[in-house]
Amino acid sequence: MTKYKLGFVDKSGGSSLATADLDNRTLDRFVRAWATDRPELGYAILVVSARQGVTNLAVNLVQRMKEQNSWKSMEDLLRGNVHDHGLSQEETIGPLMDEVQQIIESGNIDSEAQGKILGLGERFKVATLYGVGQK
Repeated sequence: MTKYKLGFVDKSGGSSLATADLDNRTLDRFVRAWATDRPELGYAILVVSARQGVTNLAVNLVQRMKEQNSWKSMEDLLRGNVHDHGLSQEETIGPLMDEVQQIIESGNIDSEAQGKILGLGERFKVATLYGVGQK
């Protein structure tokens, strides 16, 4: 008979990840809930969605509505969050930002490119929280 081990899964996103302070609170709460309150659990998974406003900007970008404004606004939001954490822009999000910039410059927003753009907020937040956790 297979034995299954219990785990701990938590999900955060949107306004609860809108600032560096809220990111830190989310990580602290997650670590405390798993490591302190439930140490018997075998694993912990933190599921995150994009910070507030990023998904709307990504949708606008994919739909080519206000393309440059949407990308610039999204880029400013994301880079500002990394800066607020005191993390390296290039190490933390450089490849993600370069990937989207290349898609925009190519003008080819096919289904694969759409997925990369629409998922940028989540991929960004994972990279940022990982960087914060490594500090």
